[in-house]
Amino acid sequence: MNVIQGAYTYMMKHEINLAMYSIGKEEQEKKDFDTFCREYSLSGAVIMGLRITDPLVKSLPHTALPCVSIDIQLDGACTSAVMTDDRKAFEQVTQYVIDRGHRKLILVYGRKKSDVSIRRQQGYLDALEKNGIDPKSCKVIYTDFMEQKAYEGTKKLLKEYKEEAGTAFVCMSDLTAIGVLRAVEELGYQSPKDFSITGYDGNYFMKYIDPFITRINQNMWQKGYDAAKLLMKMVNDEKYSRVHMTKYFLEEGKSVKQL
Repeated sequence: MNVIQGAYTYMMKHEINLAMYSIGKEEQEKKDFDTFCREYSLSGAVIMGLRITDPLVKSLPHTALPCVSIDIQLDGACTSAVMTDDRKAFEQVTQYVIDRGHRKLILVYGRKKSDVSIRRQQGYLDALEKNGIDPKSCKVIYTDFMEQKAYEGTKKLLKEYKEEAGTAFVCMSDLTAIGVLRAVEELGYQSPKDFSITGYDGNYFMKYIDPFITRINQNMWQKGYDAAKLLMKMVNDEKYSRVHMTKYFLEEGKSVKQL
């Protein structure tokens, strides 16, 4: 939602019409990007939520229309991307946890075939390697970036291993962090007393969660604003960067315990 708000703010500021469309896999297989844009009289598009296996990922590099992708880089003459340095950011939040004495971590994975999940996992592994931690000693929960799957996976893990499961859940999104926290509390544990938790994204609703979860804030509003600005440069045939990195920051909360 923050990404859309950021893009909307830029478009309204410059009096540009903005429309939103949902394009599922079936729709992507029926028609290519250029055909879709012509049907709706679009001058260009900002695209988010792509998986590396989506048909659009193969067709977009060949588009003749300006296209800005969010969180996935496409190699085409008319494509550009707005990204977060997910590898570096996830290494930073993992290192934050390790610096507080945690060495038995639980990685709460996003979507298996998601480009951002792969990059974040690389950052996680970078931190483990730098600190001499064997990844095989750390457990993994797969969630598809869904809160409910994070909740169910955490509950199953803790019922089986209890405190031996690990000391800190390093989550690939804010939503999955909420699912983890819900399971932890439902089983009678507390965070950070019994288990530390970190998130990733910067969603505004997290300020209502107690404890406030330490996380990487991607500055999602700014990412949407940057994407809209980049698209208009392309549409107007102005000079633009093929890849724009939006700045992120680590937002320290109260969910990570010092061991």
